[in-house]
Amino acid sequence: MIPIYICEDDESFLGLLKNMTLKIIAEELDGEAEIMCAVSKPADIIALTEEDKRPALYFLDVDLGIDVMDGIELGRNIRIINPGAYIVMITAHADKAFLTYKYKIGAKGYILKEQIEKVETSLREQIVNAYEVLSKNQIEEQKIIIFRNNGNVLSRYANQIYYIEAVATTQRKLRIYGKNEILEANAMLHEIKEQLDESFYQCKKSYLVNMNHIKEISKTRTVIMSNGVEIPISIQRYRDFVKHFIRFNKTKQPEN
Repeated sequence: MIPIYICEDDESFLGLLKNMTLKIIAEELDGEAEIMCAVSKPADIIALTEEDKRPALYFLDVDLGIDVMDGIELGRNIRIINPGAYIVMITAHADKAFLTYKYKIGAKGYILKEQIEKVETSLREQIVNAYEVLSKNQIEEQKIIIFRNNGNVLSRYANQIYYIEAVATTQRKLRIYGKNEILEANAMLHEIKEQLDESFYQCKKSYLVNMNHIKEISKTRTVIMSNGVEIPISIQRYRDFVKHFIRFNKTKQPEN
């Protein structure tokens, strides 16, 4: 299921986009996408994106009013929170569409309001293209790890894990930190690491962190996770860790 977000300050055009999108979802995608919200306020889009970081399609109006951030700034914020976002800009002026590339938010294209007779065609093309790209990304992110816990065999989606910590008091005990749970596993860190891909990276001998859930890397050699937890980075691993984080986020962005 592909999430779709729409941010447009013109209420009548917002309604038009929403109705057209629902029609296209039914005709082209067999219902395999849903509109998460269609709003005029950028803050609403940001709040929902922070809660749900699945690869998603965003339609953003370039001009969102005097008192709020514009669509380009909104796109930059979305890109930080959700590097896998598929962004399409909406504008009343063709020349403004080029600003999306100037500000490097990785927008895939734009829809012109002034060409009302072509809006549905452009919208259909962007939704179908986004579905192909994002469906592939979602499949890749559905990797499962399997581990033992006191004789029980458990499994979890890797992308739902924030970080994994090796417990110092024992050789074969890990704590796995998810969004709403903390699990213990009878394993060594390198054994779990073998099941994971490049989205997990070791910042310290006793920690594996999920790149998808990093909010910030501070100058004090600390990883700040999206849930607010701070994890130290060893001096020896700091430079390689930062390089990997930058490289990982570049690969998450859809190609221009």
